[in-house]
Amino acid sequence: MHKLGINLESIDGLSPKEYLKTIKELGFGATFTDMTYTTDLCHIAELCALYNLEYSFVHAPFAGTNSLCRDGIEGEELFGSLLYCIDCCSDANVPTAVVHISAGFNPPPMSELGQNRFHKLVEHGLNKNVNIAFENLRVPEFLAWAMDTFKENKNVGFCWDIGHENCFTQGIEYMSLYGDRLLCTHIHDNNCKRGGDLHLLPFDGKIDY
Repeated sequence: MHKLGINLESIDGLSPKEYLKTIKELGFGATFTDMTYTTDLCHIAELCALYNLEYSFVHAPFAGTNSLCRDGIEGEELFGSLLYCIDCCSDANVPTAVVHISAGFNPPPMSELGQNRFHKLVEHGLNKNVNIAFENLRVPEFLAWAMDTFKENKNVGFCWDIGHENCFTQGIEYMSLYGDRLLCTHIHDNNCKRGGDLHLLPFDGKIDY
């Protein structure tokens, strides 16, 4: 069973050690980070072990995600960052990296270059014993491509973002589609208005939990 966790980076002003101690005292059993703590990922893992917290996943870099489908330095740099994220997860024994496969409501088509990069990313994760969890975003066809393309890959699964489902793709119930491949969740609230990804605390918005 997945443990209830909270993002390590939700409040400014606390050191990672202070934050993790607080998380534990509040009753959470897990945490996750993005790549802000890249140079300290193993240290974060050590602190999690100290407080008996599960380091559930790392959110991979996603700024400029659409560049992965285009030629150019931006796509090359982001692809390199994704590979490095997998390396960091492996070094810190974090089991899963959450990956965005598109950005915005009008991303470019999935190109051959983009497909090749995602294939290489999945293969790199397999070699490093790291799972890749593709997250639901604004355009469901991209997630569908990934889940179908990598359906035989044991290290590929689904990150269910409840907030995204209710403000980006209302009417699609992702758990009925990919629940059997669930690796992790993002639980947050919003006002269920198109594009309004507010990342509110649960019950502070209009999602019917």
